[in-house]
Amino acid sequence: MQSLYKMLETRKVFGEEIPLNYKPTFRSSAIFTVMEEEHLHTRILFMGYWLLKRKIQHISMLLNLRDASGQLILRKHLEITTSQAYRIELAEFLQELPLVNAPFSGSLELEIYSSVDLVYPYPAFVVNYYNASHCTAVHSVGRIYNDLEDLEENDRYKVKESGFDIYSSEHTSGFFSFTNGAQAAENTRFEIEIENHAGQKITSWFSLEQVKPYETKLICINDYFENLPRFLNEHSGTLKIDHNLKGMFPRFIVGNKNARENQMNITHSYYDSSNVKDESAYWNRLDEAFLDSTIAIPIYTKNDRITKLVIYPIFSPSQFSLSASLFDQQGNFVAFLENIFQSKEAHQAYTSLDFNELIVAHGLEESPICVARIECHWNNKEKIPTRVKFGLNIGVKDHIPCNICFAPQLGNPAILKKKHAFRWSPILNHHDSELIITNSSSLKIYEQKAVVQANFHREDDNEQLQRQYVIPPFGIETINVNTDAELSQFLQNKSGWVTLTSENPNINGWYFDFTSSGIVAGDHIF
Repeated sequence: MQSLYKMLETRKVFGEEIPLNYKPTFRSSAIFTVMEEEHLHTRILFMGYWLLKRKIQHISMLLNLRDASGQLILRKHLEITTSQAYRIELAEFLQELPLVNAPFSGSLELEIYSSVDLVYPYPAFVVNYYNASHCTAVHSVGRIYNDLEDLEENDRYKVKESGFDIYSSEHTSGFFSFTNGAQAAENTRFEIEIENHAGQKITSWFSLEQVKPYETKLICINDYFENLPRFLNEHSGTLKIDHNLKGMFPRFIVGNKNARENQMNITHSYYDSSNVKDESAYWNRLDEAFLDSTIAIPIYTKNDRITKLVIYPIFSPSQFSLSASLFDQQGNFVAFLENIFQSKEAHQAYTSLDFNELIVAHGLEESPICVARIECHWNNKEKIPTRVKFGLNIGVKDHIPCNICFAPQLGNPAILKKKHAFRWSPILNHHDSELIITNSSSLKIYEQKAVVQANFHREDDNEQLQRQYVIPPFGIETINVNTDAELSQFLQNKSGWVTLTSENPNINGWYFDFTSSGIVAGDHIF
């Protein structure tokens, strides 16, 4: 794990002073587990955002398809010269390989090359698993390191992977998947600790004698625990993965798969920082004008939809509480829910906060609540963890929800130096796609509206559909493809992207696809 301070410095997030030994990034990469089955397909979605965000005129892409053993079976080269939406279908690649038949599993590595500094070593790609009735998606997860220096910087802290939900039943199992780096891994050991909703824990371990270079592994959690459905008792749980993998970026695609319904939902794992306690583990920029950290999330409670906020026991030791300010779509204040969660430093616990239940408990079920600003308050203002991640679960009653891994925004006064924002998001357009744009800040007093220029991009060509939205403070803008005839016509039943620019740096957002099966795909925007 790399420290947050180092990441801010090397990525120039808030205009930090660049160190003398700064090394430009000319290669950016992502690697995904890919699968092609009768009832499950894989596509990669991206847009030519480099041409807009970095003003780079030409991008080269190398695509490397490998089978599950890590053997390279297809390589392609692509020139990115427009900012339009791109879609890569695994099935179309396999058609070029007559000796490779479905079912197929392996990995697809996408390498981006530029003669101009890319800044980020990981590109903004999305993997989308889908079939006729459902889909699920997550942004770039794993990658192959650029060099030894890159590896050593990201290997500074050895931590477990965690921060996601699992389910278990007769037909459903949690899983995690990864692709090894360029070197074989010998005597690889995994220890898995599962915590249920009651705070009980069980542990199991297994080993892999050797993981070949670029080999892809998909681990089914049910295979390593006896009677896991009984332990979870029809609730979600969470797990921590301890391993001795080396030479690979240790971020896993994780989720749950229902074999009977041919459905799955995915997200990505995150660092377990619960044993990281040095100075770099805590935020040391205090400013009384800011709350410790906040994030605006959409609230879905109508038509059997649910909203849950999940707290994982993965923070550096600290005591904190959560409150929520509730607003309608126009940013009008509705209610303040104080101390909806209180942590205990001695025992961090896996907790899921159900906003449907909270709203009913406070007699607000008839209120037009559309957004909640989650407010994090730490007891010790010098002990605010730098690595903070929650889960946002938007779903449909009686179905497994999406499980978005996200970070609240630290109360960083450096945000005041930013004069504009550039954000972008995919539009899956599989069944019922929705984009949420928020305007929120960690400032205690925030009154700035956001004038947002939205440019929609499609697969067919480089044509753009342009819109302007004015979002009041703590308000949201909801864009639904099914109810927006002009946007639906523009996309032509294909995926798309939208770029969002504003002189207000506080815009953020989320995207969802509510599928006919009840599964919800979702993630935060870039």
